[in-house]
Amino acid sequence: MRAGEADVVAIANAFRTPLSMISLEALHLGETLADHRSAEVREALAGIAHHAALLTRLGADLVDLVAINNQQFAIDRAPTAMRTLLAEAIERTIPPRDVGRVTLDAPEPVTLVIDDQRIERVVANLLQHALEHAPRTWGIIVRLDVTSTRARIAVTDVDAGMSIDAMTFVFDRYRPTAGAHPYDGQALGLYVSKRIVDAHGGVLGVERLVEGGSRCYFDLPRTDRSSR
Repeated sequence: MRAGEADVVAIANAFRTPLSMISLEALHLGETLADHRSAEVREALAGIAHHAALLTRLGADLVDLVAINNQQFAIDRAPTAMRTLLAEAIERTIPPRDVGRVTLDAPEPVTLVIDDQRIERVVANLLQHALEHAPRTWGIIVRLDVTSTRARIAVTDVDAGMSIDAMTFVFDRYRPTAGAHPYDGQALGLYVSKRIVDAHGGVLGVERLVEGGSRCYFDLPRTDRSSR
């Protein structure tokens, strides 16, 4: 690992504790003011927690990027309930202004043996991409589909959609989608997400929908088919 890369990892890791403390303090303050806070205060506290989580995710993407560049990237698998993971990813990713904009469609439970923190980050990055790409008046659907051999997680931005040209490079390094909101970590997050899915033996992709809109999805193999 080069000196500059080591500095990036050290700084990203150093951010974790203060960002965690910011989130905890915001939660504690919200509980303390539960009987007195206004809607504006509730939204502000939720916004603090949301942006702390976003920065934490960006730092984790940077650490993974350095590991990928140095061919030292490794995942840590454990049995994970996917419906719970998706619900928690949505809760931690959606900013207060977008509550109600995202729908979870996961009718069939499934447990996969995965690196749960990294796969949650993949879901969060795809969801962040959809939220930034689509106008706020349009909804987002996160869906879990299960077969005997794989589970597919898809994030669909209803009535929005990327051009065919944009789809050819959406997961390339440092090339944000044209027309997307200028979110600095978005291109990095999508690039790292593809490498995370690759490391699980899965496939990540994007497609246009006939009825309008676009869908980012990733398939994960079911290494333990009895876990349903």
